[in-house]
Amino acid sequence: MKKLLIPLTVALAMLLLGIAALAQQPKNSAANAKIAPHLLNAFEKEGQSEFFIVLSDKADLSQAARYSSKADKGRYVYNSLQQTAQRSQAPLKDWLDKRSIEYRSFYIINALLVKGDYGMALTLAKRDDVLRLEANPAIHNDLPSPLLRVEAPRSVNAIEPNITYVNADDVWNSGFTGQGVVVGGQDTGYDWDHPALINQYRGWDGSTANHDYNWHDSIHETGSSCGADSLVPCDDHGHGTHTMGTAVGNDGGSNQIGVAPGAKWIGCRNMNAGVGTPDTYIECFEFFLAPYPVGGDSSQGDPSLAPDVTVNSWGCPPSEGCSATSLQAAVEAQVAAGIMTVVSAGNAGNSCSSVDDPAAIYEASYTVGALYRGTDNLASFSSRGPVTVDGSNRRKPDISAPGTSIRSSRRGGGYTSMQGTSMAGPHVSGAVALLWSAVPQLTNNITATENYLNDNAVHISSTACSSSGVPNNLFGYGRLDVLAAVQAAKADYPTAIFTHTTPIILNQTAVFTNLSTGQTPITFTWSFGDGSSPESTGTLLLPTQHTYTAGGDYTVTLTATNQYGDSVVQQLVTVAVSPTARFTYTTPVYKNLPVVFTNLSAGADPITYTWDFGDGQPNTVVMDTQPLARTYANIGMYTVALTVTNSQGNDSISRTVTVQPPVYTLTINTVGGGSTLLNPAGPVYDEGVQVVLTAHPAVGWLFDSWSGSLVGGTDVATVTMDSNKFVTATFKLAKEATQSDLSGSYKHVNLTNVEQGDILTYTLILRNSSAVTATATLTDTLPTTYTDYIEGSAWVNSGSITVSAGQLRWTGEVISGTPVTIKVALEVIDDMPTGTKLSNKAYLDDNQGNVLELEVYSIYNSGYRMTINGGALYTNVPTVTLKLWWGNTAPAIETMRIGNDGGFISGTTWITVTSIYSDWVILTYGHIVLPRTVYAMFRNDSGLQYGPVQDDIIFDPVSPVLNNNDVAVISTTLKTGNSDNAKSEHVIIRVRSRDDNSGVNKVEISHSGDFSDCTADGSADCQSFTVVQSVQDFNWTLQNSGLVYVRTVDRAGNVSDVTFQGGVAIYLPIALK
Repeated sequence: MKKLLIPLTVALAMLLLGIAALAQQPKNSAANAKIAPHLLNAFEKEGQSEFFIVLSDKADLSQAARYSSKADKGRYVYNSLQQTAQRSQAPLKDWLDKRSIEYRSFYIINALLVKGDYGMALTLAKRDDVLRLEANPAIHNDLPSPLLRVEAPRSVNAIEPNITYVNADDVWNSGFTGQGVVVGGQDTGYDWDHPALINQYRGWDGSTANHDYNWHDSIHETGSSCGADSLVPCDDHGHGTHTMGTAVGNDGGSNQIGVAPGAKWIGCRNMNAGVGTPDTYIECFEFFLAPYPVGGDSSQGDPSLAPDVTVNSWGCPPSEGCSATSLQAAVEAQVAAGIMTVVSAGNAGNSCSSVDDPAAIYEASYTVGALYRGTDNLASFSSRGPVTVDGSNRRKPDISAPGTSIRSSRRGGGYTSMQGTSMAGPHVSGAVALLWSAVPQLTNNITATENYLNDNAVHISSTACSSSGVPNNLFGYGRLDVLAAVQAAKADYPTAIFTHTTPIILNQTAVFTNLSTGQTPITFTWSFGDGSSPESTGTLLLPTQHTYTAGGDYTVTLTATNQYGDSVVQQLVTVAVSPTARFTYTTPVYKNLPVVFTNLSAGADPITYTWDFGDGQPNTVVMDTQPLARTYANIGMYTVALTVTNSQGNDSISRTVTVQPPVYTLTINTVGGGSTLLNPAGPVYDEGVQVVLTAHPAVGWLFDSWSGSLVGGTDVATVTMDSNKFVTATFKLAKEATQSDLSGSYKHVNLTNVEQGDILTYTLILRNSSAVTATATLTDTLPTTYTDYIEGSAWVNSGSITVSAGQLRWTGEVISGTPVTIKVALEVIDDMPTGTKLSNKAYLDDNQGNVLELEVYSIYNSGYRMTINGGALYTNVPTVTLKLWWGNTAPAIETMRIGNDGGFISGTTWITVTSIYSDWVILTYGHIVLPRTVYAMFRNDSGLQYGPVQDDIIFDPVSPVLNNNDVAVISTTLKTGNSDNAKSEHVIIRVRSRDDNSGVNKVEISHSGDFSDCTADGSADCQSFTVVQSVQDFNWTLQNSGLVYVRTVDRAGNVSDVTFQGGVAIYLPIALK
């Protein structure tokens, strides 16, 4: 669709041509006759103006009458108009395109809207394919404002008096509220979610809105609160909201303001704050003929979604330039498509022939005048006929309805009262919806509908304005009475109704009673849905009989036909069959164990089921087929009977149930290496049977114990089967004399603040109190998501290592006092998100049947860091000091909690953060001190939690062992004499160091026994030596005294007892060199 803009050069050329043409008007009389007078005046006053080029070619819509359904009528009319417009407008569009003149196309009146001057108009008028040129003026509708009340406020009535005055409420009482009918309205827009309108809006399903095909805005320029091209229904004035409320409004409560509250509505805005133009009216007519999506255009129209009847409470006055014929083709197209077009007569006053505005003047429009509410007096403002503006002298209005003090919905919510023929028209649109819901055969039969409304109105006679009795040019046929119209139509049109005997029994005669209504004679045809031939019963309302030979559901159809049409009604009937009793039960049946009976009976509900279980107990009566459980206390044979009863009869069945002695199951499990022998064999035993269980250990294993239904005992035991039994036989390894207590510690890596390229080193330490050959397998040493194994980084202080397929395997000997240390390094290859967890497992096997599983995992937490005892790996005190830090970008921490379990079991206490935490006890287990990981979680003042972070520490409270036999002083030269001879003598101190916990870290040797100031370089009285093996020699220079004091220190800081060697340099035998 093109905008109406003309390039400056073309405009200037046309203006010059127009000036010349105006000067020669007498010479162009034939062409001028095609130009509307208002348009000629506009050219003379303004130079340029918008106008319609109405083409001569007109679609033939007469064949639409051949179609019976509205959908078929609408499709035919829409396609005919579209095809005619596309074909006939093509040459003119080509002419306009060549001159760069923009235009908009309208198919419903076969016209193009352009902007130009008189010269351009004259040129177009001379074309043979042009019928006429019409103006497109701005039309200022004199609309009553909903913002100003025309009457004093009054209390709310449940049903408005204007609704009862046209007897709409009496039609509701018959069950007809407009259901199935769609009302379309073009007006100032609509407040779609007003409580009285939302549930009737076709675009609302009760939870969501869909405005496609249900709303269109023909205002394409701003200037009001709705703006341009509103995507949702909007009302910038309030007039439209009020009129639609009178047609269909109802809030479900005390505001029953509409005539047809069961109908649906759709809408189109045709005025911008009360000002419309012919093109906006025509655009709405096109939308109603074939609605299209929001934002779409008429080429996407779907005639099947068109409304059934429309409300048109507006006018297009010729006094403001609207030609009498401007909208005629649009109205006639709607009527041809089966859409009844209801139009308000206008508020031009009490003069004759004041009905002079399109679309009220047309024969195809059903025009409505206004009455004073509650009376049969014509409102003074209501326009009168006859229509003279088009020379037809046509009688108008067609009918009248209340038009004063009409209370209806107000824009923005609430309610207000207004007056005008605008208020009268919606009464008739709603009445049409009621009539068509009551008599569906009338739907979209516009001529017959108008006749029922006219003939059954409350006739009001008048001789004014060239009138004579009824109908007349003041009231038309008189006051609308929708109840009378419905009653008359239902008396004429057939309504098929029937009842039938119940229940309908198989192979028994069923009686169908015909209660149909309508103008006689009526012909009736029955179809019973069982394949039998349809039966015609003529025109008499006689009962009809039918017998069904098979059970099931059948659709019975009654068709009633008279001179007005057909009526079809269908009912689903069920042919009942006498019930059949049937049941099954679970087998075998054992004493004291439940047996389940399943009811498989058939028949029409309701059915009563009576069970006799044959055990002397009262019968069980139920109304459903749910399974029933029964337990028999004694063995034997029982007769179980089921009787089923419904309205069609009864049936019984009985079966013999044999109850056997109970049986029980014996389930055997084994733990370790071994098996069990059962005598007698078998998993199921009769009650009271004794089963002998014999445990058979495998090679290298011993029987340990029974558990479950047996406790303790020897390898041979007996169980009595008085219930289901569960027994477990446990076997233990028959270990060699040398026992192993292999243990290990797996050092966690710290993942706080690591980044790509950092190296992570995993450390596994193995210990044993005696010599044992063992293996260790690290199963997850080569993670690939964030880390990668560094080739050649695997290291061990003894034994051998292999790395293959993501696993590290160590084999070697672990001896007392010499822990085995295994290390492997990984490189961080990618940045880790906060919370990343790296998990590794190690399995230790001492080859004596003992396997120890260790698991270590670390969690990456950027911004937080924690150390234990300043980062020390060992401690000899049961308390530790925690220090934690967080960066400037990390939230400040207010509370934390600490645990040895990273999962923080329920009950872990949150404690307030201070600079240092202390006195937190690390637990130990027996004489083996396990490596313990300390976890911490942090929480800020908003309750957000961070972590955990972790560090490792090993608790070793046991001192190293050192005695005189562990220290030897060796001299290379025999010394004699007094102790002064020992001065400066160089000797070797041989020390055997032992510590089975954290291991010996250093040996300290002193001349005086004072170890308070030991140095590694020997500059003081005491010298410290690092231990690298369990037996080690240290060079030492004696002083005059020849005294030697020795002690050892382990990795946790524990010290051994001091070993004293007095005067060793003087008395040392030379044999120990």
